[in-house]
Amino acid sequence: MDTILKDKVDSHTKRKEAVRYFLDEISGNELKLKAFFNEMSISNLKKFSKVSTAILEVKELDEEAAERIKQEKLLKLEQVKRTAKELGLSDSDLFDIFSNQQIAGMKRARDMGTTTVKRPYNKRPLKYKCEVDGKEHFWSGQGPLPKLFITACENDKKTKEDYLLPEIEWR
Repeated sequence: MDTILKDKVDSHTKRKEAVRYFLDEISGNELKLKAFFNEMSISNLKKFSKVSTAILEVKELDEEAAERIKQEKLLKLEQVKRTAKELGLSDSDLFDIFSNQQIAGMKRARDMGTTTVKRPYNKRPLKYKCEVDGKEHFWSGQGPLPKLFITACENDKKTKEDYLLPEIEWR
């Protein structure tokens, strides 16, 4: 069953790659492009036109929004520069201020033992526990088996399942 699904996915991927290659080939040559569209039926041409028009409108709106955001940022930057000039600060003074704040923020995060990037996923529950030298060590079961667990398994002649916590204790 899995091989049938895999074959379908593979054939679908190959068709998509072939279509991309074909479109890349004909889009650079106007005569090939005209020949391609001349061979299409009217109903398919209408469908193609409808879909391509919708995609074009979305892309144009995205470009307009990006340009608007860029212009707003430039206006804000000019306001900051004017305010800095009124306060008697130069561009290099502003650069020094912002770079020092950024470095200080990174140092604070490092000192607190945290990072400034938040995980995009929830932390996995800890499913395995082993004690080495009186210290408890945990593992979620994801990724390769930690070296501590490997040495503990070898020393105690146990398998990793022997260190499995009951489900109610998963943290």
